[in-house]
Amino acid sequence: MEHTSGGFVLKPGPLRIVLLTVTFVICAAVFLFMAAILIMIDVDSLLARFALVLGALVLVALAVFFLLLLRTNIVRVEVGPERFKLRMPRVRGPVPLLGSIKADLPYSAVASVETREEVYSTFGLVTEQRAYSVVTRDGVRLPLGTMVENRSAPLQLRFDQVAARIAERAGTSVVERGAVMVGGTVRAIIHDAPPWSTEAMAAPESEAWHQRAILSVQLIAVLGLAVALLRACAGS
Repeated sequence: MEHTSGGFVLKPGPLRIVLLTVTFVICAAVFLFMAAILIMIDVDSLLARFALVLGALVLVALAVFFLLLLRTNIVRVEVGPERFKLRMPRVRGPVPLLGSIKADLPYSAVASVETREEVYSTFGLVTEQRAYSVVTRDGVRLPLGTMVENRSAPLQLRFDQVAARIAERAGTSVVERGAVMVGGTVRAIIHDAPPWSTEAMAAPESEAWHQRAILSVQLIAVLGLAVALLRACAGS
C-alpha cells in the first residue's frame, strides 16, 4: 500500500508480483507437462485412451486456472481526497477473467460499501473468503476484491482498509451482509458466486461453517507436516 498526498494506493508490491508470477507459471508448466505425458502414452483400449485424454484436459484446465490468477497483478485502487479510482479483473467465482473493470468516481456517487463472507466447500474441505464491493447511486456494483479470513496472511491485499476508507469519505459505513454459501469451486466457476441480494445464512449456521473451515486448515497443516516427516525419514 502506497500513501499519496491526501490518500493512498492499493496495488500488488514487487515481491508479491514476482513470487506469485513465478509460482503460478511453474504450476501451469508442470500441469501442461503432465498433460503432454498423458497424451503421449500409447494404449490400445479406447476406454483407456478416453481416460487419458480426459485427464489431460483436466490438467490443461488447471494450468489455465493458474495462468488466469496472474490477472490479479493488475489490481489497483486509488483512494484520493475527492474521488477514488479502481482497476480490477472481472471474476467468475474465484477465477479472474481476461476482461477488466475500471471506474473513476467521486465519493458523492457512492451509495454504500458492503462486505460479506463467502463459504466454499470442495471435496469436504471448507474455505472462507471475505468479499468487498461498492454500490453506486446508479445501482452499479463494483467489486473491490476478496480476502481470506486470516487478515494477517502474507502478501494479502488489504481490501478491508480500502473499503473502510472509501466508506468514511463517502460519509457512510461498511455494511455487513452476512455469510452466503457459494458451494464447490467448480460450481462457482461455472455459475459464479451468488448475487449480493441472496439472503444470508443464520448466525448459528455461519458459525458452524466457520468451525469447519478452521478444521479444514488444521487438516491441511497436519497432512503437510506428515508429508514433511515422511520425506525426512525417507531421506535419513
